[in-house]
Amino acid sequence: MKVLFSALLVLCLCVPEFADAANPPPSPAKAPAKAKRKAVPNKVVTVKRPMKPMAGFVPRVEATIQSGCGDAQEVQAAAARLGMPSGDIENLFSGLLPLSTSPERTCINYALAALPAGHGSTLAVLEGKGGRDAQWATIVQSRPNGNIDSSREALPTEGWQELIVPAAEYEASGADGIRSLPYYLQWESGLLVRQLVSGVESLQRHQLRIVLHKPAGESYEKIVAVELIDTAGGRVVDSVVWLDRDNDVGAYFNPRGDNFERVFWEAPVEYLRITRGIGKGAVTIRRRVAVKASGKKKKTFVNRTFRYRGHHVGIDFAVPVGEPVRAVADATVVHVGPRGGYGNLVVLEHGKNYQTYYAHLSRFADGLSVGDKVLRGEEIGYVGMTGVTTGPHLHFEIRKENQYFDPLAKENNMTLWNLYPEEHAQLLAKIVALNVTRGGRQLPRLALPGR
Repeated sequence: MKVLFSALLVLCLCVPEFADAANPPPSPAKAPAKAKRKAVPNKVVTVKRPMKPMAGFVPRVEATIQSGCGDAQEVQAAAARLGMPSGDIENLFSGLLPLSTSPERTCINYALAALPAGHGSTLAVLEGKGGRDAQWATIVQSRPNGNIDSSREALPTEGWQELIVPAAEYEASGADGIRSLPYYLQWESGLLVRQLVSGVESLQRHQLRIVLHKPAGESYEKIVAVELIDTAGGRVVDSVVWLDRDNDVGAYFNPRGDNFERVFWEAPVEYLRITRGIGKGAVTIRRRVAVKASGKKKKTFVNRTFRYRGHHVGIDFAVPVGEPVRAVADATVVHVGPRGGYGNLVVLEHGKNYQTYYAHLSRFADGLSVGDKVLRGEEIGYVGMTGVTTGPHLHFEIRKENQYFDPLAKENNMTLWNLYPEEHAQLLAKIVALNVTRGGRQLPRLALPGR
């Protein structure tokens, strides 16, 4: 069946202008009835005003991020990279140095985001001499104009809890086999883990640390971070951290500042293959239409070929009918229902005018309606072949202010995938918090089933 299915030619051209073209009016025959045996020429429908593409690349300044637990000289050297005078460094860190007799730690937890000269850098240093009891970090930021500002950032550990899973066990059973993990986070964590372990040859001596947080007043949990840890030495091989944004779409970044978001925005389904991307093209559809035959009062039905030409502004994923379709990010539902050539369509609003389209669905998720809030990874519908299509597949679009975006073009970069200097303080505070809570001495730990 999979071989046969993969052989299907699955094409669609789904842009707003095709809504009327998808349901062409009956075409009267221009020849006598006997002419029906002749080949009927294609009816060509052309889209003259394709949508404009969204800006494909938004440059960002790359930051070099380092973190760990170092001695006073190491942390002071990190502060010097911000351009702080030596006297200011001594005054700032005089109350942060650990006591030499402290049983809790013999080093200072810190994180540094260093930018090229002229762009400013940020340093976060754990406050207090009690190590794991500290709840604040001192943030020092150098500005592009040469000014240096300092502030305090609360470590966001309240409400955190962690789940420790052997990496090999996770790989064998998948996220859905970890029953302590909420079902709506299984798809999300699965994609994150897949990226973290991609370069690791053997996972036998590794474990995954998944840190969760339930926002105040909410009934759902969110992933704060996922860490891949080498159990032999306790070294963090790689990790990914969630970054909140006020009035904007949040995103995942690793401690080097690289975004982990792209994979979510290009994988709304578990697909066999991509049959069509963004660009000019055409699709041919055979339809039965009613025509008038010469000398007859009643209309008769004949097969006609319609060829649609235009600009394809989405991605077609070849998937069997009935497979679940998931929201690529937290969103509000703004459309549920049929729409012309799209067939059954769901449109989600993600904030900052970002929208995603999910077309040709066989049906919608039970109870889904306009105004509903959906979480990343939630099922919103199921693959079908409604509307203008030659086979079962999902047509998926990303838009902002009605301009389309191609996530498959690797040179393209959405603004929300960028880590900006003003966001370094939040990211570094979370990195420090993860460092000081690692080992389960402070965070409640979720138990795995059967343990």
